[in-house]
Amino acid sequence: MFGFDCPIWGSPAIETTPSGYDGHHVSSPRAGGDYIITGSATAMVNHLETKEKVTLTNWIVEQNLHHLTPTITSHIIRDCKTWPTIDVFERANRLLRGIERHTSSIGELWKFDIFDDDESFVGTNTAGHAALALSASLTLNEVQYLIKYLKEAELVEDSAVMSSAALSITPKGYAHIAELDTHPSTSLEAFVAMWFDSSMQAAYEDGIQMGIIDAGFRSIRIDQVEHSNKIDDEIVASIRRARFLVADFTSKRDEPRGGVYYEAGFAHGLGIPVIWTCRADMIDNIHFDTRQYNHITWQTPEELRARLKNRIEAVIGEGPLKQDH
Repeated sequence: MFGFDCPIWGSPAIETTPSGYDGHHVSSPRAGGDYIITGSATAMVNHLETKEKVTLTNWIVEQNLHHLTPTITSHIIRDCKTWPTIDVFERANRLLRGIERHTSSIGELWKFDIFDDDESFVGTNTAGHAALALSASLTLNEVQYLIKYLKEAELVEDSAVMSSAALSITPKGYAHIAELDTHPSTSLEAFVAMWFDSSMQAAYEDGIQMGIIDAGFRSIRIDQVEHSNKIDDEIVASIRRARFLVADFTSKRDEPRGGVYYEAGFAHGLGIPVIWTCRADMIDNIHFDTRQYNHITWQTPEELRARLKNRIEAVIGEGPLKQDH
Protein backbone atom coordinates (compact mmCIF):
# COMPACT_ATOMS: atom_id res chain seq x y z
CA MET A 1 0.00 0.00 0.00
CA PHE A 2 2.69 2.44 1.03
CA GLY A 3 5.89 2.94 -0.91
CA PHE A 4 6.64 6.60 -0.51
CA ASP A 5 7.93 8.67 2.42
CA CYS A 6 5.94 11.69 3.59
CA PRO A 7 8.12 14.72 2.76
CA ILE A 8 7.13 16.35 6.07
CA TRP A 9 7.52 13.47 8.53
CA GLY A 10 9.40 10.75 6.65
CA SER A 11 6.60 8.34 7.60
CA PRO A 12 4.92 5.87 5.21
CA ALA A 13 2.72 7.63 2.68
CA ILE A 14 1.24 7.23 -0.77
CA GLU A 15 2.08 9.35 -3.80
CA THR A 16 -1.39 9.57 -5.29
CA THR A 17 -0.33 10.97 -8.68
CA PRO A 18 2.84 10.44 -10.74
CA SER A 19 5.52 13.03 -10.09
CA GLY A 20 5.54 14.35 -13.65
CA TYR A 21 5.59 17.92 -12.41
CA ASP A 22 7.48 20.02 -9.88
CA GLY A 23 6.16 18.47 -6.70
CA HIS A 24 4.18 15.60 -5.22
CA HIS A 25 0.54 14.84 -4.46
CA VAL A 26 0.75 12.97 -1.16
CA SER A 27 -1.62 11.01 1.05
CA SER A 28 -0.02 10.84 4.50
CA PRO A 29 -1.77 9.73 7.72
CA ARG A 30 0.94 11.42 9.81
CA ALA A 31 0.48 14.73 7.99
CA GLY A 32 -3.29 14.66 8.41
CA GLY A 33 -4.43 13.55 4.97
CA ASP A 34 -3.90 14.64 1.37
CA TYR A 35 -1.71 17.54 0.33
CA ILE A 36 0.30 18.79 -2.62
CA ILE A 37 3.84 20.00 -2.00
CA THR A 38 5.96 21.88 -4.53
CA GLY A 39 9.59 21.07 -5.23
CA SER A 40 10.87 24.22 -3.55
CA ALA A 41 8.77 23.53 -0.44
CA THR A 42 10.05 19.93 -0.32
CA ALA A 43 13.60 21.25 -0.14
CA MET A 44 12.65 23.57 2.74
CA VAL A 45 10.43 21.35 4.87
CA ASN A 46 13.27 19.31 6.39
CA HIS A 47 14.61 22.50 7.97
CA LEU A 48 11.44 23.01 10.00
CA GLU A 49 11.58 22.31 13.72
CA THR A 50 9.32 19.53 14.97
CA LYS A 51 6.82 21.96 16.52
CA GLU A 52 6.67 23.85 13.22
CA LYS A 53 5.88 20.59 11.44
CA VAL A 54 3.05 20.05 13.92
CA THR A 55 1.70 23.52 13.09
CA LEU A 56 1.94 22.79 9.36
CA THR A 57 0.21 19.44 9.89
CA ASN A 58 -2.57 21.15 11.82
CA TRP A 59 -3.16 23.40 8.80
CA ILE A 60 -3.36 20.36 6.50
CA VAL A 61 -5.86 18.72 8.87
CA GLU A 62 -8.01 21.86 8.84
CA GLN A 63 -8.01 21.96 5.03
CA ASN A 64 -8.88 18.25 4.77
CA LEU A 65 -11.74 18.64 7.27
CA HIS A 66 -13.18 21.15 4.76
CA HIS A 67 -12.69 18.60 1.95
CA LEU A 68 -9.84 20.57 0.38
CA THR A 69 -6.42 19.41 -0.78
CA PRO A 70 -3.98 22.15 0.29
CA THR A 71 -0.90 23.10 -1.68
CA ILE A 72 2.25 23.61 0.38
CA THR A 73 4.48 26.21 -1.23
CA SER A 74 7.68 27.88 -0.07
CA HIS A 75 5.51 30.77 1.15
CA ILE A 76 3.48 28.41 3.33
CA ILE A 77 6.68 26.91 4.77
CA ARG A 78 7.91 30.38 5.73
CA ASP A 79 4.55 31.51 7.09
CA CYS A 80 3.89 28.44 9.25
CA LYS A 81 6.84 29.38 11.47
CA THR A 82 4.79 32.31 12.78
CA TRP A 83 1.45 30.50 13.17
CA PRO A 84 0.30 30.01 16.78
CA THR A 85 -0.36 26.59 18.25
CA ILE A 86 -3.90 25.53 19.17
CA ASP A 87 -4.95 25.01 22.77
CA VAL A 88 -5.76 21.71 24.49
CA PHE A 89 -9.52 22.27 24.21
CA GLU A 90 -9.31 22.72 20.44
CA ARG A 91 -6.94 19.74 20.11
CA ALA A 92 -9.44 17.52 21.89
CA ASN A 93 -12.22 18.79 19.63
CA ARG A 94 -10.09 18.03 16.57
CA LEU A 95 -9.52 14.48 17.79
CA LEU A 96 -13.26 14.08 18.37
CA ARG A 97 -14.03 15.29 14.86
CA GLY A 98 -11.34 12.98 13.54
CA ILE A 99 -13.00 9.96 15.12
CA GLU A 100 -16.25 10.94 13.41
CA ARG A 101 -14.41 11.36 10.12
CA HIS A 102 -12.67 7.97 10.36
CA THR A 103 -15.84 6.02 11.19
CA SER A 104 -18.68 5.34 8.79
CA SER A 105 -21.54 4.65 11.19
CA ILE A 106 -22.85 5.89 14.54
CA GLY A 107 -21.10 4.22 17.48
CA GLU A 108 -18.47 2.53 15.30
CA LEU A 109 -15.09 1.90 16.98
CA TRP A 110 -11.92 3.60 15.76
CA LYS A 111 -8.97 1.42 16.73
CA PHE A 112 -5.24 2.13 16.86
CA ASP A 113 -2.19 1.01 18.82
CA ILE A 114 -0.78 3.10 21.66
CA PHE A 115 2.65 2.34 23.09
CA ASP A 116 4.07 3.72 26.34
CA ASP A 117 7.49 3.87 24.69
CA ASP A 118 7.23 6.15 21.68
CA GLU A 119 10.34 4.56 20.14
CA SER A 120 8.27 1.43 19.52
CA PHE A 121 5.70 3.36 17.50
CA VAL A 122 5.89 1.51 14.18
CA GLY A 123 5.14 2.89 10.74
CA THR A 124 2.32 0.45 10.09
CA ASN A 125 0.23 2.07 12.83
CA THR A 126 -1.48 4.39 10.37
CA ALA A 127 -4.45 5.14 12.63
CA GLY A 128 -1.99 6.12 15.36
CA HIS A 129 -0.31 8.45 12.88
CA ALA A 130 -3.70 9.96 12.10
CA ALA A 131 -4.42 10.45 15.81
CA LEU A 132 -1.14 12.36 16.19
CA ALA A 133 -1.98 14.59 13.25
CA LEU A 134 -5.60 15.24 14.20
CA SER A 135 -4.74 16.21 17.77
CA ALA A 136 -1.62 18.28 16.93
CA SER A 137 0.40 15.96 19.18
CA LEU A 138 4.12 15.27 19.28
CA THR A 139 3.80 11.91 21.03
CA LEU A 140 1.21 9.23 21.62
CA ASN A 141 1.36 10.07 25.34
CA GLU A 142 -0.23 13.40 24.42
CA VAL A 143 -2.92 11.54 22.47
CA GLN A 144 -3.62 9.40 25.54
CA TYR A 145 -4.03 12.56 27.63
CA LEU A 146 -6.55 13.98 25.15
CA ILE A 147 -8.45 10.68 25.09
CA LYS A 148 -8.67 10.89 28.88
CA TYR A 149 -9.97 14.46 28.52
CA LEU A 150 -12.68 13.32 26.08
CA LYS A 151 -13.62 10.33 28.28
CA GLU A 152 -13.97 12.46 31.41
CA ALA A 153 -16.20 14.84 29.45
CA GLU A 154 -18.26 11.77 28.43
CA LEU A 155 -17.76 12.58 24.75
CA VAL A 156 -16.13 9.24 23.89
CA GLU A 157 -16.00 5.71 25.24
CA ASP A 158 -12.76 3.73 25.18
CA SER A 159 -12.87 -0.06 24.88
CA ALA A 160 -9.09 -0.28 25.09
CA VAL A 161 -7.43 -3.68 25.28
CA MET A 162 -3.76 -3.97 26.25
CA SER A 163 -1.83 -1.33 24.27
CA SER A 164 -4.59 -0.37 21.85
CA ALA A 165 -7.32 2.25 21.88
CA ALA A 166 -10.82 1.58 20.57
CA LEU A 167 -12.78 4.82 20.65
CA SER A 168 -16.44 5.43 19.92
CA ILE A 169 -18.37 8.69 20.12
CA THR A 170 -21.15 8.86 22.72
CA PRO A 171 -24.55 10.51 22.10
CA LYS A 172 -23.23 13.45 24.15
CA GLY A 173 -20.20 13.53 21.86
CA TYR A 174 -22.34 13.78 18.73
CA ALA A 175 -24.34 16.58 20.38
CA HIS A 176 -21.06 18.35 21.14
CA ILE A 177 -19.98 18.07 17.50
CA ALA A 178 -23.32 19.57 16.41
CA GLU A 179 -22.76 22.43 18.84
CA LEU A 180 -19.26 23.01 17.45
CA ASP A 181 -20.77 23.34 13.98
CA THR A 182 -22.86 26.31 15.15
CA HIS A 183 -20.26 27.84 17.48
CA PRO A 184 -18.42 31.02 16.39
CA SER A 185 -15.17 30.21 14.62
CA THR A 186 -11.84 30.54 16.42
CA SER A 187 -10.04 30.88 13.11
CA LEU A 188 -7.32 33.48 12.65
CA GLU A 189 -8.40 34.13 9.06
CA ALA A 190 -10.46 36.99 7.65
CA PHE A 191 -11.93 36.33 4.23
CA VAL A 192 -11.94 39.37 1.93
CA ALA A 193 -14.62 39.73 -0.76
CA MET A 194 -14.00 42.62 -3.15
CA TRP A 195 -13.49 43.77 -6.73
CA PHE A 196 -10.22 42.28 -8.07
CA ASP A 197 -9.48 45.25 -10.31
CA SER A 198 -6.01 46.83 -10.52
CA SER A 199 -7.55 50.13 -9.39
CA MET A 200 -8.33 48.46 -6.05
CA GLN A 201 -4.87 47.04 -5.41
CA ALA A 202 -3.76 49.84 -3.08
CA ALA A 203 -7.09 49.71 -1.27
CA TYR A 204 -6.45 46.05 -0.54
CA GLU A 205 -2.71 46.03 0.17
CA ASP A 206 -2.48 49.31 2.10
CA GLY A 207 -6.02 49.42 3.45
CA ILE A 208 -7.95 46.18 4.00
CA GLN A 209 -5.02 43.81 4.40
CA MET A 210 -3.11 46.10 6.75
CA GLY A 211 -6.24 46.87 8.79
CA ILE A 212 -6.80 43.14 9.29
CA ILE A 213 -3.14 42.58 10.23
CA ASP A 214 -3.20 45.55 12.63
CA ALA A 215 -6.18 43.95 14.39
CA GLY A 216 -4.32 40.66 14.80
CA PHE A 217 -5.73 38.42 12.05
CA ARG A 218 -4.63 36.99 8.67
CA SER A 219 -6.13 38.23 5.43
CA ILE A 220 -7.31 35.66 2.85
CA ARG A 221 -8.26 36.74 -0.67
CA ILE A 222 -9.25 33.92 -2.99
CA ASP A 223 -7.26 35.11 -6.01
CA GLN A 224 -4.08 34.95 -3.92
CA VAL A 225 -4.60 31.40 -2.61
CA GLU A 226 -2.83 28.54 -4.36
CA HIS A 227 -5.20 25.58 -4.60
CA SER A 228 -6.20 22.66 -6.79
CA ASN A 229 -9.95 22.76 -6.17
CA LYS A 230 -12.93 24.21 -8.04
CA ILE A 231 -12.93 27.95 -7.34
CA ASP A 232 -16.55 27.95 -6.07
CA ASP A 233 -15.79 25.11 -3.65
CA GLU A 234 -12.65 26.90 -2.45
CA ILE A 235 -14.59 30.13 -1.81
CA VAL A 236 -17.32 28.36 0.15
CA ALA A 237 -14.79 26.38 2.22
CA SER A 238 -12.66 29.47 2.90
CA ILE A 239 -15.69 31.43 4.12
CA ARG A 240 -16.80 28.53 6.34
CA ARG A 241 -13.44 28.46 8.15
CA ALA A 242 -13.06 32.25 8.43
CA ARG A 243 -13.43 34.14 11.71
CA PHE A 244 -15.13 37.00 9.88
CA LEU A 245 -15.59 38.42 6.38
CA VAL A 246 -14.72 41.86 5.04
CA ALA A 247 -16.94 42.78 2.09
CA ASP A 248 -16.05 45.86 0.06
CA PHE A 249 -18.76 46.92 -2.40
CA THR A 250 -16.73 49.37 -4.48
CA SER A 251 -17.29 48.69 -8.19
CA LYS A 252 -17.74 50.32 -11.55
CA ARG A 253 -20.75 52.59 -11.47
CA ASP A 254 -23.94 50.66 -12.24
CA GLU A 255 -21.98 47.37 -12.33
CA PRO A 256 -22.34 45.91 -8.82
CA ARG A 257 -20.10 43.00 -7.81
CA GLY A 258 -22.55 40.09 -7.61
CA GLY A 259 -19.89 37.81 -6.16
CA VAL A 260 -19.33 40.13 -3.21
CA TYR A 261 -23.06 40.19 -2.44
CA TYR A 262 -23.19 36.39 -2.64
CA GLU A 263 -20.15 35.87 -0.40
CA ALA A 264 -21.37 38.40 2.18
CA GLY A 265 -24.84 36.82 2.19
CA PHE A 266 -23.40 33.32 2.50
CA ALA A 267 -21.29 34.33 5.51
CA HIS A 268 -24.20 36.21 7.06
CA GLY A 269 -26.41 33.14 6.73
CA LEU A 270 -23.81 31.04 8.54
CA GLY A 271 -23.64 33.52 11.40
CA ILE A 272 -20.12 34.61 10.45
CA PRO A 273 -19.67 38.34 11.18
CA VAL A 274 -19.52 40.56 8.10
CA ILE A 275 -17.79 43.94 8.08
CA TRP A 276 -19.19 46.08 5.27
CA THR A 277 -17.03 48.69 3.48
CA CYS A 278 -17.34 50.86 0.39
CA ARG A 279 -15.50 53.77 -1.19
CA ALA A 280 -17.36 56.97 -0.32
CA ASP A 281 -18.27 57.92 -3.90
CA MET A 282 -19.96 54.53 -4.47
CA ILE A 283 -22.05 54.27 -1.30
CA ASP A 284 -25.26 55.46 -2.98
CA ASN A 285 -24.99 52.63 -5.52
CA ILE A 286 -25.17 49.87 -2.92
CA HIS A 287 -28.26 47.67 -3.20
CA PHE A 288 -31.04 48.67 -0.80
CA ASP A 289 -31.08 45.17 0.78
CA THR A 290 -27.62 45.69 2.26
CA ARG A 291 -27.58 49.49 2.59
CA GLN A 292 -29.17 49.13 6.03
CA TYR A 293 -25.89 47.76 7.42
CA ASN A 294 -23.32 50.12 8.86
CA HIS A 295 -20.71 50.45 6.11
CA ILE A 296 -17.24 51.85 6.61
CA THR A 297 -16.97 54.53 3.95
CA TRP A 298 -13.47 55.50 2.91
CA GLN A 299 -11.62 57.77 0.52
CA THR A 300 -7.99 56.67 0.92
CA PRO A 301 -6.36 53.32 1.74
CA GLU A 302 -4.88 54.87 4.90
CA GLU A 303 -8.33 55.90 6.12
CA LEU A 304 -9.70 52.44 5.30
CA ARG A 305 -6.87 50.77 7.24
CA ALA A 306 -7.46 52.78 10.41
CA ARG A 307 -11.25 52.54 10.36
CA LEU A 308 -11.26 48.84 9.52
CA LYS A 309 -8.86 48.03 12.36
CA ASN A 310 -11.07 49.91 14.82
CA ARG A 311 -14.24 48.19 13.55
CA ILE A 312 -12.69 44.71 13.76
CA GLU A 313 -11.52 45.29 17.32
CA ALA A 314 -14.95 46.65 18.28
CA VAL A 315 -16.97 43.83 16.66
CA ILE A 316 -14.62 40.83 16.82
CA GLY A 317 -11.99 41.81 19.36
CA GLU A 318 -8.22 41.89 19.08
CA GLY A 319 -6.79 38.88 17.27
CA PRO A 320 -4.02 36.68 18.68
CA LEU A 321 -1.57 37.81 16.00
CA LYS A 322 -1.70 41.46 17.01
CA GLN A 323 1.73 42.99 17.52
CA ASP A 324 2.49 45.52 20.25
CA HIS A 325 3.64 48.81 18.79
